[in-house]
Amino acid sequence: MRGRSDSLHLDRLAGLTKLLSKPLTRKQEQIFTEVDRNKSNPVIWFNKSQMSGNNILLMSNKKTNQLDSLKINGNVLIIEKDTLSKDGYNQIKGGLLDGSFRNGKLDNIIIKKNTEMIYYLYNDEDFQLIGIDKTTCSALKMDFLDGEINDITFLVTPSGNVYPEEEIPLNDRTLKGFIWRDNERPNNIDDLIDNFEKQKN
Repeated sequence: MRGRSDSLHLDRLAGLTKLLSKPLTRKQEQIFTEVDRNKSNPVIWFNKSQMSGNNILLMSNKKTNQLDSLKINGNVLIIEKDTLSKDGYNQIKGGLLDGSFRNGKLDNIIIKKNTEMIYYLYNDEDFQLIGIDKTTCSALKMDFLDGEINDITFLVTPSGNVYPEEEIPLNDRTLKGFIWRDNERPNNIDDLIDNFEKQKN
């Protein structure tokens, strides 16, 4: 797991880590777009999945020190680069996220409140694109396998459709507030030190 935030609170006794965003000024509250807000939110990466929100809480098992559960409150945005298309991104947006870990790896998450999804669907046999699924619902569950989205289950009756790629313009293939922050992702310890030094200067 990798992460980035304006500030971090760590309580080892409680097994709690909080990644927090910097409070916005009154002027920023007025002029910031949803992209601006999401860019200033804390972000974490689990292998190929990028997750962000107003604040991120990570709970660890106090006996084993392994990650146990995850909560993201407000402006939840999950993005994963689609591996088969050139410019496609699988995305899920919602208000609240609850996740659980198994053996220290992200196992599943549930996203609630005004949930939206854009997902690229492929044929299992020859991996040809079937279409792009655009769906809204009240809640959904995602299961992970080897750090990637493996299965999505709608917990409340969804509303949406699968569209042929040519029917969806490029600007309609991302959810409102979409921002891919892979350039911020630290790849090693040296990246953390380099970024800290840049901020000091």
